[in-house]
Amino acid sequence: MDVGIRELKAHLSHYVKRASQGETIRVTDRGRTTALLIPATADEELPEGLARAIHEGRVTPARDRGPLATYFPTAKLPEGQTTLQILQDDRDDR
Repeated sequence: MDVGIRELKAHLSHYVKRASQGETIRVTDRGRTTALLIPATADEELPEGLARAIHEGRVTPARDRGPLATYFPTAKLPEGQTTLQILQDDRDDR
């Protein structure tokens, strides 16, 4: 959603509430984007790359704030092997 800077100033609490509900607000001045009002995230709970992408506006956070582990389950490594060993074995097979 785009909002002019004067409109934002006049109704700031309205737009902050919308951003807190997951919406990204693009602030414009004379039709030119000057800022983004984005939902706050608990960056310490997010992987570094994802937190940076959200901060830079390249990724829009999900509205469902469930734990990432439910979306990206981790694979179990074979007993006694590291990820590096598995990758090296896979590359050696090529």
